Amino acid sequence: MAELTAEHKEQIRKYLVKWVAGLVAIVGLSTIASVFVAGARGVQSATEAIARNPASVAEKLLARPEFVQAVSGFIPTPPIGSVIGYTGSIVAPVEIPDGWLPCDGRGLARSNYTDLFKVIGTWYGDGLGEFGKDFNLPDYRGLFLRGVDDPDGPVGLPAANRDLQAGLRQHPRTGATVGGVVGSVQDDQLQSHLHLDEGHSHQLKTPKRVAKDDDQADDKKSIWSVDHQRTYRTTTGKARLSDPEKSSHGIVRHGPETRPKNISVVWIIRVR
Repeated sequence: MAELTAEHKEQIRKYLVKWVAGLVAIVGLSTIASVFVAGARGVQSATEAIARNPASVAEKLLARPEFVQAVSGFIPTPPIGSVIGYTGSIVAPVEIPDGWLPCDGRGLARSNYTDLFKVIGTWYGDGLGEFGKDFNLPDYRGLFLRGVDDPDGPVGLPAANRDLQAGLRQHPRTGATVGGVVGSVQDDQLQSHLHLDEGHSHQLKTPKRVAKDDDQADDKKSIWSVDHQRTYRTTTGKARLSDPEKSSHGIVRHGPETRPKNISVVWIIRVR
């Protein structure tokens, strides 16, 4: 039987208050009448009681396991192990939704999270020595999520082949190469490219002193002039490029990692 969280029960409660009549089609009027209408006399009496106090009906129905089992399939909830981006705070006194935990690598006891353990097992850790813990949540803090590649592709459809180094992906805890499986990680990387400089040289002219003794006097005095006609050329060299400061698209931002524009969220995983 599916376990309802407090959030799911509140959804049902609001649904019941507004749409009590719809319950008849789900579990049957006789079931509803037997729950909260003491001594109900026929369908009309039960229906009138439902309409008078729908909030009370909701509380009583939620306390009945058979009702929870009947309606759990009608509640659109993500499967256990699903991960979503949560925009609320997880700092006390604010808490994340009931049935969810942050993806922070914490250890859990499989006896308390049986269904979750069936999904992730010990891929992210076996408790890591923490007393009473025997498996761990994934640690997605500071990470982007990427869809797992599909190199073969579904039947009749082309392969994805978007993760060009899927075969080199690593285990998040051990660092071993595991390939393109769910839960594998990649380090940051910049695509290989060239800054082409085919070589260049620099031309320069140096002054040359030329003596001009044209006064015909035997005074051993001369007038010195400069001849700029001597030209030298350096050997071919390469340019050494540093971090760029600007480009045709504006100011260049550079730092210790390559990243797209982003905004922070808390990755949370459904555990119950």
